[in-house]
Amino acid sequence: MQMLSRFRGSAEMMPAGDEKFSYALPTHATDEFREFLKPWSLVETMPGFLARLPGGRVFGSGNVLSPDGRSIARDVSPDFGKPFDDHWLLTFQRIRPPVPLAGVVAVVATTLGSGYSHWLLEELPRLLMLASADVATLIAHGSSSISREALRLHGFAGCLIEAKREEHFACEQLVIPALPGEAGQPAPEVVRRLAEFVAPLHAA
Repeated sequence: MQMLSRFRGSAEMMPAGDEKFSYALPTHATDEFREFLKPWSLVETMPGFLARLPGGRVFGSGNVLSPDGRSIARDVSPDFGKPFDDHWLLTFQRIRPPVPLAGVVAVVATTLGSGYSHWLLEELPRLLMLASADVATLIAHGSSSISREALRLHGFAGCLIEAKREEHFACEQLVIPALPGEAGQPAPEVVRRLAEFVAPLHAA
């Protein structure tokens, strides 16, 4: 399996700056702890996009593969702590044949998205990039009550497929929202969009 560094499809770029932002470090922490946090306090905004990949595949927890299954779209298929050319799927030997999915399918599921923090800061922002009426099927981590409420609030009423280990799908038309940034380092714009999304819950 080879690396797929760019999508062989179309991509709609969304407004986003190429800027850096520093979060304030805790004032009452020790100098040692502040130094520990310092590398993670600087975040860089990343350009958003919605890519369309005809025949694109999805494996496991949201890994995006090329239509022939031989390449990985690494920028939306993270393998935490590994360099770009050392994804775990490169040595994975037992990928089952894909299940075909007709129509427009979107994947917002991401690595460790079954856990709350990764779901909140990486998977939910990807969902918010989608127009609910444009997608018939969604691959996501949607089994928790929180994720189900988010789907309701978003207005998605199509077919939900739970992202599971070793599941493999070949999609007629695959829509892929960009990841919002580095894991655990949300940019202010991502936090703002999340706050706006949940605002109606506070008013209820």
